[in-house]
Amino acid sequence: MSGYGWGDTAINFQFDAWFDRSRSNKLILLHRNPKQLTDKSLVMASGYNGWEQSGQLICIERWLSETSVSDLNNAGRGRFLSS
Repeated sequence: MSGYGWGDTAINFQFDAWFDRSRSNKLILLHRNPKQLTDKSLVMASGYNGWEQSGQLICIERWLSETSVSDLNNAGRGRFLSS
């Protein structure tokens, strides 16, 4: 995920429900400072640590323009992207 600022409460609740629906639902988040997202979204703030600890959320602290396909593959390897 890149470019979504977690500012829409209705969409945020949908993401929360999506993560809860299945442990196999996983997301790579590209954001240089994820704390900015957790500061502005209650849903993100309450779920972030749990999602990350469960392996459902992988955060790469870079912008999309600074990220390669290889970075994404390496971040997800063994978690949810095929090798």
